[in-house]
Amino acid sequence: MLIASAAVILITILTVALWPDDSQPKHQGRKLSQWLEIANNADLANSTRIEAERAVRTIGTNALPVLVKWVDYAPAAWKLKLVRRVRKLKFSDLADHMQTWLTARDERRFSLAIRGFYLLGPVAQPAVTRLKEIGSNKNADYSGEILQVARFVQVGVESEARRTAARKLQD
Repeated sequence: MLIASAAVILITILTVALWPDDSQPKHQGRKLSQWLEIANNADLANSTRIEAERAVRTIGTNALPVLVKWVDYAPAAWKLKLVRRVRKLKFSDLADHMQTWLTARDERRFSLAIRGFYLLGPVAQPAVTRLKEIGSNKNADYSGEILQVARFVQVGVESEARRTAARKLQD
């Protein structure tokens, strides 16, 4: 039983480590996630972060499917099951580390997605309905953040519409 459990754990770890990365839109050879990491890094020069923000905005609506996917984060059932099995084997410290390791990437991508939506602002309007759906169905830890970004995008869209209408009246 112990050997079989160890084999399952090893296979799972190798699968996660070697699983191909999902496709992301690119700009100037860098993936969306790379630009978001740069934009989010306070240790970098301001000009570098501004360049990254511009790159995300250039990617524009092409980023929406990926950002929505990252925001719709929920730990995969197999990951939770694996951690429970390790706990049953009386390795609670290992289980804690595994859970952190198995979910860290998804949680980081959730944070990057939120940042991406803020950077896109009104351009992200096509995703507002889906963001509201996801936010309404998520647990309390994440739903507030998702609904807040949906409101931010919606307010930006409404402000843009008011500015456009005002310009038309001036012409």
